[in-house]
Amino acid sequence: MPAEQHRRLRSRWLAATLSTVVGLLLSDGFLRLAGWPAPGYYLDGHGPLPLRLPGKQGGAYPSGHGRLLHYDYDVACDANTDGFRERERTPKTPGEWRIGILGNSFAAGVGVEADERFPSIWFGARPEVGNYARSTLWNLSTPWCSTHCEAEIAEAFAPRYELDELILVFYGGSDLAGNMQGSQIGPSPPVRSQVVDELRVVLRENCRLCSLVWIQGLRSFASFSPAGVFDTHEMERVWPATKQALDKFAAAAGSRPVSVWYLPPVAEWSDTTWAKSVAEFGYDKNARHLARNMVAAWAAATEVAFVDLGTSLRDSCTVAECMFSIEPHLNARGHVVVAQGLLSDGLHPRP
Repeated sequence: MPAEQHRRLRSRWLAATLSTVVGLLLSDGFLRLAGWPAPGYYLDGHGPLPLRLPGKQGGAYPSGHGRLLHYDYDVACDANTDGFRERERTPKTPGEWRIGILGNSFAAGVGVEADERFPSIWFGARPEVGNYARSTLWNLSTPWCSTHCEAEIAEAFAPRYELDELILVFYGGSDLAGNMQGSQIGPSPPVRSQVVDELRVVLRENCRLCSLVWIQGLRSFASFSPAGVFDTHEMERVWPATKQALDKFAAAAGSRPVSVWYLPPVAEWSDTTWAKSVAEFGYDKNARHLARNMVAAWAAATEVAFVDLGTSLRDSCTVAECMFSIEPHLNARGHVVVAQGLLSDGLHPRP
């Protein structure tokens, strides 16, 4: 190839590369100006910041005045010194009855304001008379927590918060799988490459264009996979770890009254999602409520109160109405529907 032609090809390649880089930078800058977010937790205006693993040391959130920012929402998320989305601990007053809520990101209210969470709505509807007025609610739920983690929090923090009653919010969509990771029972789950995870975080937090492409790719090409649906054979494999975790929670509660509020995955309460699950994966009808039935049976055997939070969702919601479009969490309407279901069942805080 003649030297002159080689120089021209090289110049064209460099020009095309430079144009592409400039175009990407301009696109990323435009998305920043347009307000396309880097999702995550922001503390005093700085972020996104990494969350910590919850457990005996406390909740996942760094302490301070924070915000949770995502493609679906932008909400306040103030955390106390223990890492929970809750007020600071205070000494217990005479006659006060303290109720502790322990659960994962659903009970913690990811995506909604603190007073829009279904435990807050439920508690706020209590009669303001007599002993009811002396009850208080303390939400020690946190993201990245399954039942094993919630048992550790109950053991460490129920005495510190002087809780009189514990409510465990069990999410059927992820707690069974999460309990496998927190247990020594069964094989360890596959571990993703740390390099890949770190690169994903860096791109998500610093490249708005990358996050836009990621979200559009999820919408266009993500495969359907129903969370929390297990056939009988799979349940035999995963259930021992969850039973161990539930037993651990009951032991941590000690003599305190315990209730289990079962929050079902979408496939349990949405007929449309269940039909799609059956069509694509061939589940039999017994698989739909198998997780709920196993948790309910444990509660009955342990003499623990059991409440199915899915009834109101089945009766009053579609996925589009009660879930965020991208984030797989309940939106504000979903929380209201769950709380209304609790109240319609006559469930009030203990007087």
